[in-house]
Order: sequence, then C-alpha cells, then structure tokens
Amino acid sequence: MANPQFILIALNCIQSILENDTAELLANMATPRDAFREFKWAYTGLMVNPPTVWIMPRTTQVSDEGQLIEQVHLVTVRIGLMGGDPEDIAHAAVDYMTAVDLALRNATVSELDETILHLHPQEHDYGPLFQGNGGFAKFPELHVAVESVELPE
Repeated sequence: MANPQFILIALNCIQSILENDTAELLANMATPRDAFREFKWAYTGLMVNPPTVWIMPRTTQVSDEGQLIEQVHLVTVRIGLMGGDPEDIAHAAVDYMTAVDLALRNATVSELDETILHLHPQEHDYGPLFQGNGGFAKFPELHVAVESVELPE
C-alpha cells in the first residue's frame, strides 16, 4: 500500500533545499535579489511579505507492481513577486526562477530523503503580470517531479 505521507516528504525536502540554498544564489545574481521572506504551502493569492515562495502538492502517481511501490509526485513551486515597474518584475521572475531551479538541480544526496530516487524541475511557467493598488505582481511557477520508493517495513 502506498504511503500517503510520501508527498509530505517531497514537500519538506523541497522546502528545506529552497530555505538553505536560494539566498546565496539570489545574492550572487547579476542584479542581486532579496532572499525569500516566506515559505508556504497554501497559496491564497495574497502576499504579505514578498518575495514569497509556495511549495504546493499537485499529484502522486503510484505504481501497481513490484516489491517496492514507486511513486512520482508532482509539486508546484510558485514564486510571488511585487514591484512598481513591470520590466523589473519580468527580470526578477527570471532570476528567481533560475535560483529555484539551480537549488533543486544541485541538491546533494545529503539534502534528499533516503526514499527520494530523483528530483528534477520539469517546466518553468512565467505566467501573467497583474496590476493593482499602484503596483504589479507576478507569480511564476516551476513544476517539479519527485520520484520516490516506498521502503519495506
């Protein structure tokens, strides 16, 4: 039987990598960027303290054969950015996406749970620009696949 907690392992792992590795990557961009101020799981459409990142569960596919039950979890990492200039936000979106992607791609074995076989970004979606309250916001998304296996008890 598949362990429903396994997506939690994937979510916690991704959050830990982003908390530990993105600040340095962002500080070393051609235009240095602020570190993420908040790490959340439930996207509500509101940002209190940008830049914010949400690590959100999407789906889990479970194999139905074999001694070990393999699972593929799909996770969306949504980045929340705000500012006064749409061009600046567009450039920031690319920088933040780059930092998140690099942090996940460069994660070491010690940063991954023993049940995770492979973690890789699949798609970057930069999304629309929103205008309101005298400023602009953008919520680019990175879709991540996490392959894991249920270990025997």
